[in-house]
Amino acid sequence: MITEKYANKHGYTDVEPFEVVEIKTDKKIVIRALDCKELEWKKEWFDGGFAGHLADQHKQKWDITSNKNNHSFYIRKHKSGEWKDTGGNKYTLANEPRKFYDFNF
Repeated sequence: MITEKYANKHGYTDVEPFEVVEIKTDKKIVIRALDCKELEWKKEWFDGGFAGHLADQHKQKWDITSNKNNHSFYIRKHKSGEWKDTGGNKYTLANEPRKFYDFNF
């Protein structure tokens, strides 16, 4: 039985939050993207890489809110246990939404 209210999409290093809108079956759910606004936080930039290196990116803060106007779509649970959309993007179900932007990638 699915009890989690969120599905976090994992890119290579970034994470984008989605909310569970409807549970169709134990292997098929409808999700919708959440809006994310970066909140102020002190960034510690150092020389390095292409444009610098952010040493404290684990301290990022986001205001994450629902938006009923965002597009809804299905994700399915595969035999491997992974949740994926039709494009092959992977999601993990969670009790909290998570947003992470990798400033160093």
